Amino acid sequence: MGARRGRARQQENYDMAKQEFDEVLKKDPSNSLALASMAPWLYSASSGTPEQRTAALEDARKWNQRRIEVDRRMRSRTTIWA
Repeated sequence: MGARRGRARQQENYDMAKQEFDEVLKKDPSNSLALASMAPWLYSASSGTPEQRTAALEDARKWNQRRIEVDRRMRSRTTIWA
């Protein structure tokens, strides 16, 4: 029963954290810190079959790609005066 309760608690924590990330990104889709946190967090939170882990890795790759695109856009808007 203890292991089951631990998994339920872990899922609850995962759901709460995901909701927080979603809220931050809803308010600011370019929030680099939230985007950078999503990939490793989603991958590390995944468990299960090799297929599920592969799917989580693909999701992590997509989040990293999104962060890279946002960072590029932000850098291109920044003007450095010499």
